[in-house]
Amino acid sequence: MSSADTKIMLTRRSLLFKGAITLGGAMAAPGTVFAQASLQTSRSTPPDKIPLRVIVVDSLVGARQILDRLNKGESFASLAMERSLDPTANQGGYLGVLNPAELRPELRDALKGIAPGQVSPIVRIPEGYAILKIDRQPPGASDDRNPNRLLSLTGPGAVRYGPEVDGLGEEEAAFHDFPYKPEGWNRNLVSIAEIHQKSVPSAIKRLQGVLDPASLDDPPADTAIHLRYLLAQLYAFQGDMAKAIEQWRAAYGLSQSASPQMVHYLV
Repeated sequence: MSSADTKIMLTRRSLLFKGAITLGGAMAAPGTVFAQASLQTSRSTPPDKIPLRVIVVDSLVGARQILDRLNKGESFASLAMERSLDPTANQGGYLGVLNPAELRPELRDALKGIAPGQVSPIVRIPEGYAILKIDRQPPGASDDRNPNRLLSLTGPGAVRYGPEVDGLGEEEAAFHDFPYKPEGWNRNLVSIAEIHQKSVPSAIKRLQGVLDPASLDDPPADTAIHLRYLLAQLYAFQGDMAKAIEQWRAAYGLSQSASPQMVHYLV
């Protein structure tokens, strides 16, 4: 499994199922996003998805100014590039095609009754104030491959809550993506408990393999930061705080030298 595959799988699901995003897409980042992940496995039909944009600012006054400009017909994408603090700003605030059920409750609630082409009311989030827009259609496949969009989607971006340290979302993501589930596992409490016991060590082993200096799969700096972030969260979930702190420090140090724009997402 490549570092990109691991990153998508563990990071995206962590954030999305936390309420914002997950650890499973590219390697989902942080949080309780994955608290709902195990429930996803019982769905027989894929959830509806929407192309979504976001603008995040640091004050209510600023958010009201932007909403007023949007209501007067200004371009959401242009305002996102001009004013948004989210990592998706350079892409006009485009987050990607997402399932609203995977968003945090406050963001999900803000989208209720919002039709394609419309914008949401202002939403208070830990990083400031957010305004969402449902696009009428995705802007194009090229946007989904943009690394900044991936960072916002899978990493601890402004729309997602800041980094948490309990590892719950990552544990749920690891459980959701554990590849060795026997048939009928979700109807057997013993099987569910056994998978929970095995999934975190399995995820840690995969992450360690990708980060091993001897590995042929040498991840780029931004990927390595995500991987160490995830590893720290999983160690924290196990209660091994010495190793968790070691990985947090490694991710922080790497971001300082190779990706300074990510530093404030790690503190």
